Amino acid sequence: MPFYVRLVRTIKDTFPDLHLHAFSPQEVQFIAREDGLSYAAVIMALQAAGVDSMPGTAAEVLDDAVRRVICPEKLIQQPG
Repeated sequence: MPFYVRLVRTIKDTFPDLHLHAFSPQEVQFIAREDGLSYAAVIMALQAAGVDSMPGTAAEVLDDAVRRVICPEKLIQQPG
């Protein structure tokens, strides 16, 4: 997580007027899994660092139970 926070801060420090639309739900899921964090913790840290909005696509949903119902083929959660 520290890498991504530093990256976002560097971008926003360099381009303070830039609207940073970054880190898809799948990327948030990856960061959370790699760092042992909740999705909310990752999103809040990225937002605090300067991410302004998150791109979304089709049915990429962070909640495992909802995703299993509406798009079971997407973002299969790998066992820890």
